[in-house]
Amino acid sequence: MGYGKILEKNEESNPKHTNDALIGETAIKNDLLLVTNDNRLRKKVIELKGKAMSVQEFLEKIKEDTQDE
Repeated sequence: MGYGKILEKNEESNPKHTNDALIGETAIKNDLLLVTNDNRLRKKVIELKGKAMSVQEFLEKIKEDTQDE
């Protein structure tokens, strides 16, 4: 995956979402989990082979992980 894919696609469709695109790119490039309730951004990050989940999914995962300890 090349750097800037979300930003490129974003600028083609809606330049108002540049900050979201930069956040998504940063998460993908640095192999970080993006936790967001922005469905559009979350789906785009996952589509580009990044890791993303909703806040609710994240909280459930934390709860699950702490119960396993």
